[in-house]
Amino acid sequence: MTKVVIKLHAAKNHGEVVAIIEAALAAGQSQPWMYDVLAMSMKLDGRPAEDIERVMLSRVDFTAADVDSLLFSAAFLVRLDGKSAALKLYRQGSEIAPQRPEPYLLGLKLAKDLKDFEAIRWAATGILETTWTKDRERRQQEAEDIASDAVQRLEKAGQPAEAAKLKEAIAEAKRRDLIVRLEWDGDGDLDLEITEPFGTVCSAAEPVSAGGGVLTHDGYGPKTKNCYDEYICVKGGSGAYRVKVKVIGGNIVGKRCQLVVRRHVGSRDEEKEVLPIKLEKTTEELAFVLANGRRKEKGPVTMIETVERRPTRQELIAKLMTTTLPNSIRANLSYAQFGAGNMNGAGTILQTGGQRGGGAVGYQPVIGVVNDGISLTVSAITTADRRYVKMAIAPAFNALVEVATFSFSN
Repeated sequence: MTKVVIKLHAAKNHGEVVAIIEAALAAGQSQPWMYDVLAMSMKLDGRPAEDIERVMLSRVDFTAADVDSLLFSAAFLVRLDGKSAALKLYRQGSEIAPQRPEPYLLGLKLAKDLKDFEAIRWAATGILETTWTKDRERRQQEAEDIASDAVQRLEKAGQPAEAAKLKEAIAEAKRRDLIVRLEWDGDGDLDLEITEPFGTVCSAAEPVSAGGGVLTHDGYGPKTKNCYDEYICVKGGSGAYRVKVKVIGGNIVGKRCQLVVRRHVGSRDEEKEVLPIKLEKTTEELAFVLANGRRKEKGPVTMIETVERRPTRQELIAKLMTTTLPNSIRANLSYAQFGAGNMNGAGTILQTGGQRGGGAVGYQPVIGVVNDGISLTVSAITTADRRYVKMAIAPAFNALVEVATFSFSN
């Protein structure tokens, strides 16, 4: 059947494509792809918008609990001018997985275009509470701006109660039960790890926790503006939070840092506490208490990229080795700056000579493998009734563009 549909589509016989797919659906031979092709063919054939919308909504019945399928169907509806129906699907997706930011981000623009103030409230508050992507500041500011504009429109339209309700919802969404910031100076690197009252852990290795915490920034020296780690918990549990400060490497000025703890940010009970820490060991531990947290139990975790990824040690060493440096700078690279503890998996820096600045730095290389050419990754998922198989195909095209040569010594 697929071959017939492809031929008819190539011949631009969209009416016949509609007829053959509708016949297959009527005979009980439905498949998910049919609804997508049917909707597009109906659009090309000039069918009524409500019929196209009904077809796309029928597609959702196949995977009503699959958020990705809902997002795909909604995006398809937007292309077919079914914005209102697409917005409903985004809201349905947020009900299934309220911790995922995509339904709110995609739904906000539709809500704005449709001037749906209730949907603006839903999307804007969702973005402020769930969006922790790299561009979160821009996304959250955009949500605030759209909500502020909606408040002004409601007030001008003589709906002060609705405007006040929206304004209050945005203020509530901006609340943060806990913000913890680890600050230091120097060219070193510290890592922040927080164990929450539920026993869940938030760290650079697990930046999103089931206890509500998100590690939004994992910093490192030497730039002062980047020397901080930040943990934000929109709704945290009440109880003790155990903190570990790990010395990863480098030089920390004064071997000291400080932990800035802010509780109930954005509320009348907001408070701030600064805890100085002396780095006498590779790992320092302390604890503080949060009272009146708004989270009562652990929640689901969505693994999304949240923190700005720091360069790996291998990347830093590769960059250093492929950069032309003056001899004076190369000579000043010391084992203290790039010790064996910072070189795992990337080789060992060796220093010879007695006085600082008079030695020579050499590298013991580690041979790696570089992919060159075309590769294809395919993953398949069988439906519960074992009738269909969904395949995700991810091709990768790799090519060596340039090879830089360098010397291992001065």
